[in-house]
Amino acid sequence: REVRGQDVKPIVPALSRVFDAALEGGGAKSINFNDLAADLAEITFEYPFRIPSFFALVIRAIGVLEGIALNADKDFAIVDASYPFISKKLLTDSSPRMQRALRYMVYGKSKRFDVDRVIDILNAFENFA
Repeated sequence: REVRGQDVKPIVPALSRVFDAALEGGGAKSINFNDLAADLAEITFEYPFRIPSFFALVIRAIGVLEGIALNADKDFAIVDASYPFISKKLLTDSSPRMQRALRYMVYGKSKRFDVDRVIDILNAFENFA
């Protein structure tokens, strides 16, 4: 597969491992953004690619905010706090990219329909203010 004229095949397995590990054991709600940023930084030393600066800054900002919130509430998860917005985006955006994301959220890696995930998405959508 090529992205903007670059062969990305060598890096896809490494990125898949990072994101699959981040999504294991609790799904997206269990992502630790500081760990994710560290894993992505490690990959940049192994492969000749750069993470766009805006992406790195957003990940760092989310990690800092999550760290501050975790000091006040050890059970805080930034994905939980943003899940209503994420659900709204998944359910109302008809772009192919969002449709693929919704499909992944509903079926997961196993490609089996997951009723609990659908209920979570619908409950979060209902709570969107």
